[in-house]
Amino acid sequence: DHYVTTLLCHHMSHGHGGAGKVGTMASAAFDRAIFGRGKLAPSVATENVEAPFGEICWPKVHEKEGTVRFHVFAPRVEAGHSVWAVGSLAGMGSIAAISPSAVPLVHTGQRMYVGQVTVKKGEAFEFKFVIADADGQVVCQEPNSHASTPLGNGLEKVVHDSTFQYPTGAYRAAGVAVPVSGLRSSESMGIGEFLDLNKMVDWCEATGLQ
Repeated sequence: DHYVTTLLCHHMSHGHGGAGKVGTMASAAFDRAIFGRGKLAPSVATENVEAPFGEICWPKVHEKEGTVRFHVFAPRVEAGHSVWAVGSLAGMGSIAAISPSAVPLVHTGQRMYVGQVTVKKGEAFEFKFVIADADGQVVCQEPNSHASTPLGNGLEKVVHDSTFQYPTGAYRAAGVAVPVSGLRSSESMGIGEFLDLNKMVDWCEATGLQ
């Protein structure tokens, strides 16, 4: 009685929309480098499909049905991992492992993920967001479930706009910042040469910095 929208249909419109929550964790430094590891092809192959919000084609539903749309900001997603929605609604998959019936979300940029399910009017359900690795195994899930608002009385669509509830709390990291002018090696003039950056990267790798 239920079906899941995978949101892989696009049209030619180039409009912009959706809720944008821009912050440090959504910047290119985290998205492409710290978490994305350079966006290499092997990792991207198992990540969420990426598309601008305005190019997502939302299908029409039956008059006795409605849609529940998910908007979630999930900044801490490792390379090769993907964000999904699972829940008590039939066809949304289990929490232990991602099944073919789970709801795949679309990455609309800046770590915003969107998805949609079709429900009967008046039907309520619980859901949560999970992060799966390249093998489809859940590696992180929200500690608490969300309750969907039942549709009815002229309400055709409900949008749940939230931030991923990480069970580990605030993100913590350590790093090193050195100006090029402060780099010196036995092979340079000691005035900060760009070639010394290679040795700086080698030092970071040798000391365990990512």
